[in-house]
Amino acid sequence: MGKRMKTESFTVSSIVDEVSPVLSMGSTPKFTQEQWLTLLAIGGVHFSGAICVSLQAPFYPQEAEIKGATASEYGLVFGSFEMVGFLTSPILGTYVEKCGVRTMLNYGMILAALSAISFG
Repeated sequence: MGKRMKTESFTVSSIVDEVSPVLSMGSTPKFTQEQWLTLLAIGGVHFSGAICVSLQAPFYPQEAEIKGATASEYGLVFGSFEMVGFLTSPILGTYVEKCGVRTMLNYGMILAALSAISFG
C-alpha cells in the first residue's frame, strides 16, 4: 500500500486569519470615491446588459415571426449576444493589463450601447 500523507486540519477562523488580515483586525476596508464610482459603473454595465437582453425578449419573437423567422432562428439571434461575450471575454481580458481597466470599461460600454442600438 502507498504511504499515507499527513493532512492538517483547518478551521474557518484559521483560514480567515491567513487569507484576510484586515478581517482579523476587526476593521472593515473603506472604499475610496474612485473605487465606489468604478463599482457603480461596473454594476451599471451589467444592469444595462441585462436590460438589453430582457427588454427585447417580449417584442422580438413576434416581430421575427411576422417576417417569417422560426423560433430556432430568432433563438440564435438571442444566443449570439451571449456567445460573443463568452468568446471575446478571454481575449479582451488580456488587454485589460495593457490598456487599463477604465479604458476597457469605457470601450465596452460604448460597444454594448452601439450593439443594442443597431439591434433595434
